[in-house]
Amino acid sequence: SPAAPGARASSKATPSPARMAANTVSARQKRSSGPRRPPLIPKKGPLIVYHSPRACPLGSEQVSHIQQIEKRFAIRPGRMPGTECKDPAEPPMTRTPPHSRKRQAGFSLIELMVTIAIFAILVGVAIPGFQSTLTSSRLASAGNALIGGIQGARMEAIRRNQSVRFCLNATTHAWQIMDASSNILSTDTIASGIALTTDKLDTSSVQGQACVRFGGDGMPYSSGNSTALISAGTIELALNGSAKTVNIKVGSIYVQ
Repeated sequence: SPAAPGARASSKATPSPARMAANTVSARQKRSSGPRRPPLIPKKGPLIVYHSPRACPLGSEQVSHIQQIEKRFAIRPGRMPGTECKDPAEPPMTRTPPHSRKRQAGFSLIELMVTIAIFAILVGVAIPGFQSTLTSSRLASAGNALIGGIQGARMEAIRRNQSVRFCLNATTHAWQIMDASSNILSTDTIASGIALTTDKLDTSSVQGQACVRFGGDGMPYSSGNSTALISAGTIELALNGSAKTVNIKVGSIYVQ
């Protein structure tokens, strides 16, 4: 209708109902298309919130909202069951099947018996050779001890420039060095268990002993006052079927 005379016309026309409804729908669409805010938290009672910002990636807005909630309410940090985040870089945990577990170290009864049998065979083979070596070593040691005593008597005779005797008792395994007046200068004993046998030595000068007399010139003589030299005097040592012989000759004393 035409305006009354003298009335001032309005600068904006009143929108129609259809246009107002369209504007309301457009405003709702704008609000729905924007970022949603977290739901409101009730203010009554302590609040239990399950969250773990470090375990699961969250946006900055979500983290800020969670921090505000922590300041207002009682918070229990953690994750709700079944909401754990999985790290793609971390390999999945698998259970090792029983058949693939590492075998315990140790020996079975069969392995132990085989080892003992092999050890017994080796010992059975090695013992005879070891016994032979031990016997030979004992005989060589006893023979060298006799040679040392005989050479000592010879050197003492040369030093004194008079007769010195080396005498051996085959029964007691004792030997001694005596001067011309039968004074004992030295004595020692051969290891027991070794059988001693003498040949072509002086057995009359000292009762029960076989002797060799060295003169001041270092030569071996067969008897106390005889001038006959010993050409092939021997002392035999025997042990466990093995034997060694100490040979006493003019100019040489040795074991073979």
